[in-house]
Amino acid sequence: MTFSPGLRHSPHYVFHSAIHQIRELELSWSFADFTPEARRASARRVLHLWQHAGSDSGAGDYLRALGDLALLPTARPTG
Repeated sequence: MTFSPGLRHSPHYVFHSAIHQIRELELSWSFADFTPEARRASARRVLHLWQHAGSDSGAGDYLRALGDLALLPTARPTG
């Protein structure tokens, strides 16, 4: 394992799920009619949660809730 200076774990270990979480975010966007502004806001929120937690674990609940919201029938584009 490669350690970063001043950190106990490597960035790869700490942010291992980040790429998967970005794909989850994109999937949520594809299921619902997110405006460009809403996409930017949700991406910024995920970044904030990663930074606040110091790992990718902080964004999991948010992404699950966003995915659930995107799957609601009222969130899908009509026609």
